[in-house]
Amino acid sequence: MPARTTNMEALQDEQLMWLWKNRIPLSRTTLIEGMPGCGKSGLTVQIAAMVTNGSAWPDGTSETPPGQVL
Repeated sequence: MPARTTNMEALQDEQLMWLWKNRIPLSRTTLIEGMPGCGKSGLTVQIAAMVTNGSAWPDGTSETPPGQVL
């Protein structure tokens, strides 16, 4: 399959929507990186719980509307 090229002038800006403001964007892939045993899995479970309950984020920013987590 040949490579595709796109002229940068043809691209348009899109407004980014956030799950957690300036940390986790909606509808985008987010990586949580770190050394083994530093709590990445626990953080992921906590984020899932906050989304399903509509809780406030740990930094005190507004609550997120309750949502579904897969």
